[in-house]
Amino acid sequence: QGHAEDPEVKSLLSQVQTRKSLPPVPVRKAIRVASGSSTAAVAAACGVYEMTVIRWEKGERTPRGEHLERYVEVLRLLQEAL
Repeated sequence: QGHAEDPEVKSLLSQVQTRKSLPPVPVRKAIRVASGSSTAAVAAACGVYEMTVIRWEKGERTPRGEHLERYVEVLRLLQEAL
């Protein structure tokens, strides 16, 4: 049996891929600003406080788990809309 079939391994690989999809710190804010979105709007879409998004954009904190998945998706959608 291959380890890649193990649900825990699949979950770990998925998390790694999502983390790799997170834009570099300077790009995060640039995407949001270029899209005309506020930090409050991004925070609401991610289910976090506005200050959390500000910290993510400054590189003071790194999103994790479900918030990481949501943030990556929000940034991807905002970038596609440009």
